Amino acid sequence: MTNITNERYYVGGVNYYSNVGAARYDLGTPREFGVTGRVNF
Repeated sequence: MTNITNERYYVGGVNYYSNVGAARYDLGTPREFGVTGRVNF
């Protein structure tokens, strides 16, 4: 299951707003959940 809550995670960035009038943000990978199973016969 990938990004079940559909949220964005910002992990960093640079604010150029005072100089250029723009900002850049780094998006992180979404939270992921998984299940692994094995059956031996």
